[in-house]
Amino acid sequence: MVEYANEENGPYTILDFLPVTTTSYQHTDLIPRTKFFYRVRPYYGAASPPSSAVATADSVTLTWNDKSTDEEGFIVEIKAEGAPDFTMAAMVDPNVTTYELSVRPEEGKGTYRIRPYVFGASTNIANQTTGSA
Repeated sequence: MVEYANEENGPYTILDFLPVTTTSYQHTDLIPRTKFFYRVRPYYGAASPPSSAVATADSVTLTWNDKSTDEEGFIVEIKAEGAPDFTMAAMVDPNVTTYELSVRPEEGKGTYRIRPYVFGASTNIANQTTGSA
């Protein structure tokens, strides 16, 4: 997971969840003459078995059993029909067991899974100041 902040001590905002094989990331559309701080944090948690669903009225309601005891929350993942892999669609708080996910037309028929997560330690913090516009 890649995060950024405008102060070294945060607060940090999640930019993206990336596959393990990713070794670089580009943060685009930045504010000129602004300092940005970045860190990468691993997250751990086994995904549930995939479950297919068809959305009705632009949403799908997902329900699951919370069998974890120490999660920091859950990640709702979606694999749209024909997509090569799952992507993160939403993050929900710990102990939540249902979520209504708004979907785009191309995601209406897809496969979903739920992943309880726990964050690992972050990397060293990198920083960069953007130039003028």
